[in-house]
Amino acid sequence: MSQSDVQIKVGGICCGNSIVRAQKVIKAFDEVKAVRIDLANNLAHIEGSPDPEAIVAALIGAGFPASCEPAS
Repeated sequence: MSQSDVQIKVGGICCGNSIVRAQKVIKAFDEVKAVRIDLANNLAHIEGSPDPEAIVAALIGAGFPASCEPAS
């Protein structure tokens, strides 16, 4: 499986604690190599080959409004 970058639009992130919580949810996926949260743009930049829909579902389950965002 080839590695690619995924961007997820994530809401509800307003402080360092919520960044850590969101990163923990995303890093739980084996396919995720690295994650960076862009607080200014409410985006999670994910390195690896995870299923974006599964990550969105996990984030929503953890209380973060989320949606798939095409990579730019």
